Amino acid sequence: MVRAERADHDALTARLVCPALELDIDALPEDVVATAKQCVLDWLGVSLAGWSNPLVKALVEEVEDQGGNPHATLVGSGRKATLDQAALVNGAASHVLDFDDVHPASRVHPSAPLLSAILAVAEHGKMTGGDVIAAFVAGVEVQSRLGLYMGDDHYAAGWHNTATLGTFGSTVAVGRLIGLDLDAACHAVGIAGALASGLRASFGTMSKPL
Repeated sequence: MVRAERADHDALTARLVCPALELDIDALPEDVVATAKQCVLDWLGVSLAGWSNPLVKALVEEVEDQGGNPHATLVGSGRKATLDQAALVNGAASHVLDFDDVHPASRVHPSAPLLSAILAVAEHGKMTGGDVIAAFVAGVEVQSRLGLYMGDDHYAAGWHNTATLGTFGSTVAVGRLIGLDLDAACHAVGIAGALASGLRASFGTMSKPL
């Protein structure tokens, strides 16, 4: 087995991840918590509204064909699937109509990538609403800061920020949820960077919400 090196706590990744892992929900302003709760409601509404979309139907059929351990709920049917299946299907449903919430400065729809992953893990782990809100706020901070850092060039080059930057936000949010330490979370972000993808050229097709 290859031994993982410890993260450099002064490096950019650690400086991005550390505040998210250390976020104290009790210290969050009331308006931030209220907005996060509204985002959860928005995510649920747009997910249910998008459930009859052909893309979502195709994904549900694929999940049913694959089978797997029933750990997390598919929001539009109440059936359960594996964690990654539920995150995939619910995430696509929440973004397929393009009416989900948006953070204009980073060009990211925050809830679609975040809550789809967070809620699947939180349901399986029997975690609290407070855990969900804290993970969500942490994830929004990460992907929004990345978006602001990247500026318009990333989007102008053809990348879909919700997919690319949302991958990092979801990774840190779930890492916080399951209790990763800083070293493990930094490694997870590195893996996320290897997997992140999403092209603006796919706008208007089923590939965008996927």
